[in-house]
Amino acid sequence: MNLLEQMHDGGLSPAEAESIFDAWQERFHAGEVSTPWNEQFEFSEFEATAFLHGATLGDLVKLRYEGWPTKCRRCGRDINYRLYGWVFIPPDDEKSRLEHIFCGPHMSNIET
Repeated sequence: MNLLEQMHDGGLSPAEAESIFDAWQERFHAGEVSTPWNEQFEFSEFEATAFLHGATLGDLVKLRYEGWPTKCRRCGRDINYRLYGWVFIPPDDEKSRLEHIFCGPHMSNIET
């Protein structure tokens, strides 16, 4: 089931999509299904990574259909989501954001 496509096309509201995801999770933990969630809902490996970083299903729809950021929100340098080395930063406005792992605030106490 391509959950993000159905949300984008208007076949599912965000609440309906979350309900489907939650119901699948319950079935998975009950041992009723064994397909990994990212395969079940047809997430790319990059979408799955962003989801694990805290992206909502709505964030993933925006990333898939409006495009991934091409600049790090912290340092402004180019960022390529296909090369990893990034974390997803939940948006504080309508724009999804990526940061390089090595320039994010979570790395400020690490010596280089």
